Amino acid sequence: MTGYRELLAVPGMAALLGVSFVARTAITSVVTALTMYVVLDLGLSYAAAGAVAAALTAGPALGGPLLGRTIDRRGLRTVLLTTVAVQAVFWLSVPILPYGALVGAACAAGLLMVPVQPVTRQAIAAMTTAEQRRANCRTWWVRRP
Repeated sequence: MTGYRELLAVPGMAALLGVSFVARTAITSVVTALTMYVVLDLGLSYAAAGAVAAALTAGPALGGPLLGRTIDRRGLRTVLLTTVAVQAVFWLSVPILPYGALVGAACAAGLLMVPVQPVTRQAIAAMTTAEQRRANCRTWWVRRP
């Protein structure tokens, strides 16, 4: 527990981990929001909502390597600005898109989903020393001198 206590004592680390948790929760709830929109507002079936959710979910799987390469070449700031802009355009256009366009737009929005994991990893790496980032191999059953 001492290692975790030391890590959380780093200035700004608790806030970073809290924001990261909230961002991951928001990304997870996106599928629920789109499902409810397709079923309740568009009046379509859960199967149709599943197609939109599948398109949105497939996007990060396909776009992750692209975003990683772009972060390496262009920098994190450029990728964040681009992905946030794409997400804003997507969510502002959802109410006016017909179903077919919504499936395509969901896939495009998934491709350019805000990269929360890489941002968190880079921030932790910048805020900590190499020793703090090293995994502690001691376990609870090993006697400590």
